[in-house]
Amino acid sequence: TPVIVVPGQYKEKELIHMARSIACSKKMSGGCNCNNANALILPLVWEQKDAFRTILIEELQRAYDQPAYYPGAREKKSMLMKHYQSLGEDRATVVEGRESAGFVRNSEDNVVLLECGTPGKDGFDGTALIQEAFCPALAVVELDSNGCATEYLENVVVPFLNNKENIYGSLSCMMFAPQSFFLEKNTDDVLDKTIAHLNYGTVAVNTLSLLGYMAALEGGMWGGHYKELNHQSGYGCIGNLYGIEEQPSKSVVRGPPLLQSPVFDGGAKLPVLLIDGMHVITTSKSTIGAVLGVLQMLFVRGIVTILHPLARYVYSGGPKILTRIGITWGKSLGRKLKQQ
Repeated sequence: TPVIVVPGQYKEKELIHMARSIACSKKMSGGCNCNNANALILPLVWEQKDAFRTILIEELQRAYDQPAYYPGAREKKSMLMKHYQSLGEDRATVVEGRESAGFVRNSEDNVVLLECGTPGKDGFDGTALIQEAFCPALAVVELDSNGCATEYLENVVVPFLNNKENIYGSLSCMMFAPQSFFLEKNTDDVLDKTIAHLNYGTVAVNTLSLLGYMAALEGGMWGGHYKELNHQSGYGCIGNLYGIEEQPSKSVVRGPPLLQSPVFDGGAKLPVLLIDGMHVITTSKSTIGAVLGVLQMLFVRGIVTILHPLARYVYSGGPKILTRIGITWGKSLGRKLKQQ
């Protein structure tokens, strides 16, 4: 899944929103999802490029690492990292997260940024683009540009990404653009044309391509683009609930403006109660079953909440007092039994 950054004038909040979304996408499931951000497509000429790179590293540090659980994922990351390190010390940068969302922190779950360079220029190496990472690795490529977003998208980005000799797969891609871009004349036409010409099964604008997968449950489709004849992203699609007879071209999902707070934040942990509730709802076979399941979960949680302080009290020395209470109660019960 490539992430396209549209050149333009971003406000700081927009840069943070974009970087936070990319960091969340990359770290989700330890980079072991088919819709993780795997390649960052930056314009070579963009005045905010260095500032964005700095913010992206900060957001990768802020977001929780997630275990790279998939077999061979950590070995794949190590292989790619060693390859780029052999090209130069600045070609592979490990970004250490603050802590892990798993039970055990593992340094191999940290994201590594792999600098591919610019196609056609000395030192370019696209190994990380043509090998599916499926691990905590993010390839970074800077495409030649003159600063004009329209020409960059139409004449540089689309041809580069549609050529499968440059980059692997056609499942999904993401594209981020600032509010200033949408305020310019005819930019809606430019964006729509770019979306139409990108040969990807899902195109996500200002949001994660994960929503494309979720859209398949609401009538959209999820699968590789039908024009990608090598089927690097598989055959056919899932979803298509409306029964479009011919292969659907793609799903398009659009997120809120970048000036709003991001929907996805890898640095914020969801409350355990919410996660348990979502699990009960999604695994229930009926609405009634979901309601009863949630009520049962809340009841059990309430009992645990009440008993937990008591259990800690007992563990910390309370048994002596409880024993005395028990003895007193036992003697009282014994006297009553004798009287009977």
